Order: sequence, then structure tokens, then C-alpha cells
Amino acid sequence: MLRLEGQHVSNYHKEKRYCLRHIAANYYQRYKSDEERIMILRMGNAHRAHEVDALLSELCGKNEQGYNYMLGIPREKWLRAYDGGHRYGHMTTNLTEVINSSLKGTRHLPITSVVKATYYRLATRFVKLSKEAMDWMVAGHIFKPELQQLFHTSAAHANAMGAICFSRHQNQFQVSEYSRPLEGIVQNNYVVDLRHRTCDCDIFQTFKYPCAHVFAACASVHFDVMTLVDPVYRLQTVFKVYRNESFPATRPMTLILHCDTDLHGRPHSTRIHCAEDMIVREPTGQAKHCSICSKPDHTKKKCPLKSGPRIG
Repeated sequence: MLRLEGQHVSNYHKEKRYCLRHIAANYYQRYKSDEERIMILRMGNAHRAHEVDALLSELCGKNEQGYNYMLGIPREKWLRAYDGGHRYGHMTTNLTEVINSSLKGTRHLPITSVVKATYYRLATRFVKLSKEAMDWMVAGHIFKPELQQLFHTSAAHANAMGAICFSRHQNQFQVSEYSRPLEGIVQNNYVVDLRHRTCDCDIFQTFKYPCAHVFAACASVHFDVMTLVDPVYRLQTVFKVYRNESFPATRPMTLILHCDTDLHGRPHSTRIHCAEDMIVREPTGQAKHCSICSKPDHTKKKCPLKSGPRIG
């Protein structure tokens, strides 16, 4: 997006990262433990390095082979705490997962129909998102309303914090969180560096927008905190991404979509499932029983009493 603004672009596009969902799915296929799979997801989403180390130590106590397997993957490739903010907190980077929802209605059609559907839906989406960004800018917004609401919440939390400046250039602060603000009891201390745009909570450098501690530090010296938000979050940047419009086709394009007309029973899901989408349930030790006759040797689909009790 920064390329569209003509600004200098960092080496973000050269930083290869792994999808956290696929990391967890690959681990489960090896060791078949849903509890450890959830631990892998928690590691990947953790903001601080010491949280990752604690989870790794817990994993080592449960499965040493799994622990060694995870150590073989470079930490900066899949852990948010070691990412350095290169992907703005996004932990899934596989674009094929994103377009599944758009193509699931045409995936069984010929390739020409898939291309046509992609063209029309992409054109419609660009118009929708560009108009949405334009309407927000006309209304006087600089960022999306969801992000502005997050900033309001952070500013409210910053009112219960104290900040002390340790630099004459007003770029290094110690921010204190009070468990009891009226009594002055400090719960945690965080170091905020406005020059390098870092905070000990790691939210500032991960998502590239100010956390509550940065709001408290800027408020203490009357500094405009909105200047610390990364340009990719501005509506002007979003609009430049979707401002290009497509043109109607010169020849008529006909899409024939096949759908099931049978509306009896429970509707069928059209979601494209993959390995990381499976729902893993721990075994409970209880056998499945038929919901009609309560016998464990079959289900209600093959129950002999489904069409009524047999006589003779």
C-alpha cells in the first residue's frame, strides 16, 4: 500500500513468514495432541518473549520430541513476539484461504466460469471498498471507525496511568499502571520509546499503532499521538488501494451456477475444509449411542426403528 503513495518501502515484502494455522496443523498431524496444538497457537499469538519461553518449557514437559520439533522452526518465522512487526500482527499469510469464500460457489465449474466469476466479484468488491473509504473520509474520519474506537478505549485506559519523562527530547518515558489509582499503588511499569516506537508491552511495535501506555506518555507532554500511527491504517491509503476500477466486458458473459434444490433436512455446508480447519475433540471414553433406540452398535441413520417398529 505504501508503494501506491510513492513512499519508501521497507524490506517487508522480502520477509517470508509461515502461517500459524498451518504450523499448528502440521504439529497435530505428527503428535495427535489437541492440547499441545492449542499451546502452539498460544505461542504464536503471544506478544512477549517470556510468554513464549514459558509455553515452550511447558511443552517440553509434555512432549520433548514436539519441543525439539518446534525449536527447529526459526522463531521469527512464526512467533509474533519475534516477528519485529513485519506483518502488523497478522498470523495467517496464505492468500488461498482468503479467496475460498469468494470461489466456493464456482469451484466445480469450468475454469472459464471461475475466471468470469472472479472478475465480476473483484470489480464489485473494489467499488464497494473504495466507496466505503471515500464516505468515511467525506465524513471527516482519518481512520476506520473500528480503529478510532480502539484509540478511544486506549485513551480512556491511559487516564488511570502515570508517565514520567526521562529525556530532554521527550522521547523516553516510564509509564506506570496503577491497580488502585486513588491510592497510588503501582501494578506494572513499562518503558516507552517514542523515537524507536517501542513499548514493553510489545503492542506498539507489533501492530504499528499506539497502545494505552503510548497514549499516557504523549498526554504527559502534550504530544499528538495520532502522528505515531502507521500510514497503512489511514483511510487515504486504503482508498488508493481500491481506487482502480474495472470495465464492463464488451461481450456478454453468462454464468451458470449449479445449486442443489433439495431443501429437505439440515442444510449442507459449502465451506472448503482443509487440515487446519478440522475440529479436534479429545476422546471422552464414551461410546456413541443411537438417539432413537439408545443402542451403541449403530447410529440413528441405520437404526431399524427409524421408519417405525418392526413387527414379526
